Amino acid sequence: MDNDHRFERSSDYFEKVQRLARVGSWVYHVASARFTASKEAQNIYGISGEDFSLEMIRSISVPEDRKSLQDEMRNLVSGASDTYDIEFSIKRPNDGRIAVIHSVADFDPEQNRVVGVLQDITESRRTEKALAESEQMYRSLFDHSVSGIVYSNLDGKIIEINKKMLELLGSPSIEETKKINLLTFPLLVSSGFSGDLRRTIETKDPVSNSMLYQSKWGSEHYLEYSLNPIRIDGNITGIMAKIEDITDRKAAEVKIETLLKEKDLILREVHHRIKNNMAWVESLLRLQGDEAANEGEKTALMDAAGRVGSLRVLYESLFESEEFRETSSAVYLSNLIGDITEVFYQSRDVDIRTHIDDFQLSPGKLFHLGIIINELVTNCMKYAFKNMSGEKIIEISVSRSKDETACLVVRDNGRGLPDGESGDSTGFGLMLIRMLAEQLGGNLEYRNDGGAVFTIEFML
Repeated sequence: MDNDHRFERSSDYFEKVQRLARVGSWVYHVASARFTASKEAQNIYGISGEDFSLEMIRSISVPEDRKSLQDEMRNLVSGASDTYDIEFSIKRPNDGRIAVIHSVADFDPEQNRVVGVLQDITESRRTEKALAESEQMYRSLFDHSVSGIVYSNLDGKIIEINKKMLELLGSPSIEETKKINLLTFPLLVSSGFSGDLRRTIETKDPVSNSMLYQSKWGSEHYLEYSLNPIRIDGNITGIMAKIEDITDRKAAEVKIETLLKEKDLILREVHHRIKNNMAWVESLLRLQGDEAANEGEKTALMDAAGRVGSLRVLYESLFESEEFRETSSAVYLSNLIGDITEVFYQSRDVDIRTHIDDFQLSPGKLFHLGIIINELVTNCMKYAFKNMSGEKIIEISVSRSKDETACLVVRDNGRGLPDGESGDSTGFGLMLIRMLAEQLGGNLEYRNDGGAVFTIEFML
């Protein structure tokens, strides 16, 4: 193989390597000021043709880099500098793109030429710039965060800590704080923080908690923290702790809790007084009824006492429980029925049978239901068994259906309703029952079936 062929093979190989490596080469002949560039160098510069002058390279360079290019070459050739290592930007003639070039070169005095290589580092510089901006943004957020942030390795050693964390700890400096080991520092151990940190390291799961922290520098804070594992390529490399000062919030919560307790005591006292006042009114009405000479007056007073008693039982059932919004139908109505029947001396001869499903009802519905039962049971006691002997039974049931409705049934085995009407059909009691039934979203129905039967189906 002749020398020319070997050189051609060598040149092709050299060009292929440069293309693959994306690195171009160039030669500057000082005496002739001739500039020769490889094909890959031409591609990088965006210039076609093998021969072009150094002035051409300078002309495509951005203006602010031209002088440094000239000075760098002059210093290398003159011996003022033994290195040529420069970054500069060019505007490529073929597409107008701004490219960042990194070039290094060496001067051969015997051949009186400069031999160099160059590389397009636009993307790497863009990436570095983006990373630098990201790092700057991260550092700004880290340093000026309103939350305390501390990074530690898996041994509890502090790697990074921000200014807010120093403020929360009352620490004099980053250096002093970094002497603390988060897993073994006694104050952190006693507060529970170290145990949570160890749990995060062992389970690799985030942990959130709060603590009252008395620092070694004398500050005391309620702190709320979250511990999160730091993962790199799927491996846990450290822990980030984000810590909030909730001292003011804790103080506010304590104050609110105190005020709520005071309010609860005041409300219970008010309800207790209301209940006692209703009991006093009820007793007064019954006493007045007992002393009434006129039967009509006596009946009216006893009816009023029964209605006040129904309201009193509602208060006792609702406000002696923990929940003021709803109460048990079985508890309230059973107590109410017992109080109603005690008013009548003849109740000793009446078998009161109750079947009441236990479900929750609002105070409004219970009040309406209680007044209705009071009126119906009172009506039974007054009229159902008049001039009757034998077994006397009143049955009261309140059942709940699956379709969110309930049904009240009051029945007796007495004389029944004359001509399909009750003995009080035109009185205030029946008018009140109809009105309350409508407010419950139901209707009053009554019939004779071995005695009087009153039915109200209503919405829950």
